[in-house]
Amino acid sequence: MNLALICKLTWRFIENKEAVWVKLLSTKHIMDENFWSVAKPEKCSAIWSSLLEVRHILANIIFWQVVNGERILIWDDPWLFHHTDHILGFPTVIMEGIDRVSDLLLPDSRNWNVDLLNHLFSPEVVNCITAVYISPAEVLSHGKNYGPSLVFFRRFSFIWKLLNNGIAVKSNIKRFVNHIQSHCTFYCVAEESILHLIFECPKAILVFNQAGLAINAQLSSGNVMHIISELMESNVDNSFIMRVCIIWNLWKLRNVMVFSNEVFSVNNVFHKAYQDFKLCLDNSAIDEHQISELTSSNNLWIPPEPHYVKINVDAAFIPNNGAAGDVAQYHNGNFLECATITFDATSPLLAEKIACKLGVEAGIKFGFNKVVIEGDASNVTDAVLGASRDIPWSIRSVILKVKDAIPYFVYIKFQCVPKSANYLAHELCQYAMHENVNNWWNGSSPPPCISANLNLTEVVE
Repeated sequence: MNLALICKLTWRFIENKEAVWVKLLSTKHIMDENFWSVAKPEKCSAIWSSLLEVRHILANIIFWQVVNGERILIWDDPWLFHHTDHILGFPTVIMEGIDRVSDLLLPDSRNWNVDLLNHLFSPEVVNCITAVYISPAEVLSHGKNYGPSLVFFRRFSFIWKLLNNGIAVKSNIKRFVNHIQSHCTFYCVAEESILHLIFECPKAILVFNQAGLAINAQLSSGNVMHIISELMESNVDNSFIMRVCIIWNLWKLRNVMVFSNEVFSVNNVFHKAYQDFKLCLDNSAIDEHQISELTSSNNLWIPPEPHYVKINVDAAFIPNNGAAGDVAQYHNGNFLECATITFDATSPLLAEKIACKLGVEAGIKFGFNKVVIEGDASNVTDAVLGASRDIPWSIRSVILKVKDAIPYFVYIKFQCVPKSANYLAHELCQYAMHENVNNWWNGSSPPPCISANLNLTEVVE
């Protein structure tokens, strides 16, 4: 029996209750019972027999993640993380109209109806229910209906495959398929091995660095087993779990790039890894404070609110010369435009002010009416937000031009972030300085120095 295939089929049977084949099997074999406890009949189809045979494998690693509870049956589905086999037994008396987990929640709320729980269940069961984390509604948009235990299990099963050289990187495929191009999928010429793709490729290194979790593969003599062992031993504040989530999402992105021609995006990899990280820690002993402590030091680019545009700006300076760049991205991370200019400059402060002015001019040029101007120079932000009388004379004219442009926008906000969160604008202005480039780029044709780290999907409103 192919256990992996049958387990996957069983998962689909549990998750997709509206499928015709699921309804057919349920009507024929389950009726008033549930999948987890129904007895195996003496005679049944090979498919149904196989589904029942793997129940013991899945019993403690698969259960529902509670979002609104509308699809989860209280008595039939596994959803209690801390309860034996995650399933509630039928009580002596069942209140009419109480059959789904959504019925146990307060109306229009993500809180449990504790009074109702105390009326229906024993104190032990009430404690189990109230310990269940109720995920935000946004989780539904990602199609994730499985619990943190399964997410954790999948990610770490992948690490096991990694350690056993069991994933289809091109160097492994090349052993069986002649004449295959084995160059790394992440835009470099090195052969795509597990070691290179995950730990040595510049793109992968950039993701780990942006997450504040840099990995030095050379210290482990280029051995995947040694690298993973060292990461496990140096696990601080669950950083190993976060690294596992990054590794998983690097591999997922690699496959999407191979089969769907997607582009590499540092921000997309990180944000998906962070979602997995939080899901892995749901319902565990880790609290939100510990999660925030891990991620607060990451200093990553954060998208603006929906329908707002974030324009990152930065400047470079050498004596008597300056360069500035801006990069505009939509709330979904899609690239909109960027620009570079070079100019004579007398100080780094003046160069940073000109970069801020460039960002404002970009917002006006492209008709962005709700913008966030973001840079890594706090003195620039302070000068723009402060009183005009406090502006140093050397940059006064530039700052006043920025202030004069504010009425062109419905909403504009100026804020300062760490350099690591402003890396695209930094790369762009360095490119402008070294190559003496003065140019504007639209959303479909960014310069090569930043294109690999952008989401180039067309924005549709």
